[in-house]
Amino acid sequence: MNNLQIYFLNVQETLAMVFNIKNIFIALLIINFFNFAHSEILYDKEGIIISNIDIHIYKEFYKNLYKNEISTEKSIKDVILIKKLIQRLKNKNPSLLERIDQQININTKNKTTYEENLRDYDRFLIIKNDMIKEYYLNNFSLDEMEIILSKINNLKISLSINSCLTIEKIVNAEEISELPSLIFKKIKGNNDIVIININNKNYQICLNDNLYSILQWEISEYINIQIEKNLKEILYE
Repeated sequence: MNNLQIYFLNVQETLAMVFNIKNIFIALLIINFFNFAHSEILYDKEGIIISNIDIHIYKEFYKNLYKNEISTEKSIKDVILIKKLIQRLKNKNPSLLERIDQQININTKNKTTYEENLRDYDRFLIIKNDMIKEYYLNNFSLDEMEIILSKINNLKISLSINSCLTIEKIVNAEEISELPSLIFKKIKGNNDIVIININNKNYQICLNDNLYSILQWEISEYINIQIEKNLKEILYE
């Protein structure tokens, strides 16, 4: 099993519990500085109310999870999506929600506003990451691999003649027309050795850690976009 397969099979376990006790304690201290009596309502439709406090909590959660900042506009869109999804599950599939809560060991009673938000965000991560894993294993296609590779600038591919113990040559990705299918075969299959013939000489394609990281990021971003589209179609059908 290669690095990308391991990543996508373990993505849920990695992300769902990322907000550990220390981070929660720190964030709770931050929330104490907010005056809840002066909270501002940013969204109020279809039984879903979102305040500036909800958005602040989500930003802290997002920052701890992805080690990156998120804009207020994107945060509002994310929180609306999350709350709509949780609301739909409560109404149409409460047993699934109960199983998710058991998985992350959540007691849903007597929660503060802060804890309720974290609960919903953890629930969403479990659902979304299951969808990501499912998409990668069963839906991710060669055509999509071609789209992803076409967006990576100055992609270099290392070639070897001794099972990647040493590198024989490095070529531009554009020089290998069948590269998408070869990389797709490598990351989706269990065979770590992928052979390419150049000028009647066989080479093994070597994906180093840096290239794996690039592919992991690009594939993750692509699948995330597809999952968000799927979720919106489900919620607004």
